[in-house]
Amino acid sequence: MTKRFNQFLGKVGHTAQFSASETNLAKIDQFIGHYVFIIGLEDDTWSKPVIIKQDVLYQMYLEENFGSLSGQTIVFRFKYTENGDKVVFAQQNMSEFINDYGDLPQIKH
Repeated sequence: MTKRFNQFLGKVGHTAQFSASETNLAKIDQFIGHYVFIIGLEDDTWSKPVIIKQDVLYQMYLEENFGSLSGQTIVFRFKYTENGDKVVFAQQNMSEFINDYGDLPQIKH
């Protein structure tokens, strides 16, 4: 992760790179996984998680050139605002996926 000026929001922020196996991302069965992207911030806290369902992320990769293939690994590069409350990938606002717990089952204690 690097800290630098992010033109997409006109303020200081962070750039982070994540990778995922193309084989694992493409293996969609009855149990859909979720990919969670999160970064550590300079004040020793975490950004809000970006949560994307496996099938949605794979579709974005196939249809929208979301990510780049390096060998058998897909590389995703996100840009975050300094406090991690907004996220962009390839000029596409990804903020709708921040804290998107909607598809995750609630565990009753």
